[in-house]
Amino acid sequence: MSHLSNLQEHVDADFVPVAPRLYQVKLGMGYLELPQVEVPHGKLVNTLLNNRNVYILDCYLDVFVW
Repeated sequence: MSHLSNLQEHVDADFVPVAPRLYQVKLGMGYLELPQVEVPHGKLVNTLLNNRNVYILDCYLDVFVW
């Protein structure tokens, strides 16, 4: 528990975490399209992903590609 209390000391009281953004990669007419995928209730679940598509998850400081 001491690690958690130490972390809380370094986080500003008005800090609001940035919600991750999920994009689907699509081929357009000679370019890539990156429409944002709606994430219901802000909860990322694997059922949002189609195995045949490519996705980019932007977590502000980290980026993940499926």
